Amino acid sequence: MRIKAVRDHLVDVGLPASTTLFVAAERATGLEEVSLAKETETILNIGYATEGEGFYGINCRDGSVVYIESHSHALFFVNSAPSAFVACLALFYDENSRVSSESDPEDFEKAARSIARQIHDIDEPALVEGGFWQDLLFDVALGDYAEEA
Repeated sequence: MRIKAVRDHLVDVGLPASTTLFVAAERATGLEEVSLAKETETILNIGYATEGEGFYGINCRDGSVVYIESHSHALFFVNSAPSAFVACLALFYDENSRVSSESDPEDFEKAARSIARQIHDIDEPALVEGGFWQDLLFDVALGDYAEEA
């Protein structure tokens, strides 16, 4: 099946098996029709959130990476391309691992600013207001993703 080949290719070229935010689907789950307010999008499911009940996918219309909440089917733009998604996941892990639950609140805010600057350099549209990364960076600034010390 062609969908499986695409998914397998993404894993082979750098889609991580598991990170703080993402767990790759074990197998190609196929295309999912996601009904939005005014239209239906076709999404290739590539993995799941480590928290919450959503999944990540590639929007077949434009190749962007999106996050879809499972229950509400709310769709959030994540990155312009899978390669940008992989780069942003890696930098998120690297930067966020520098703070722990015992860090000062100022350190959480510094980490969020650093991640935002780097995401901007990788994929400026990913920082759209109200988007996936903006919401996540708010949580980082509060220390929600700090590793247990």
